[in-house]
Amino acid sequence: MTTLDAVKPSDRVALPRSLVGRSAYPEYIWTFDLGDKVRLHETQELAVVVGRSQILGELDNFLVQVIGDSAAPLWLKDFQLISLDPAA
Repeated sequence: MTTLDAVKPSDRVALPRSLVGRSAYPEYIWTFDLGDKVRLHETQELAVVVGRSQILGELDNFLVQVIGDSAAPLWLKDFQLISLDPAA
């Protein structure tokens, strides 16, 4: 089998990983985008979303940096954050 041959579903395991097409989930919508300003639910502090991750079947995880704080960013769940208006 060469890389120019059509790939059948049964042949996917024979290909190198770099040549196997990845299926993205374009229909997945994040609660917060990178750079969004949010408010922490517990402390009411302002923060900025600097990273995010989602594990299949889990809640969304967001890495947020508290504005004006030099501490390391925090990983929080989406329900621990409050959305702000884009103008805020």
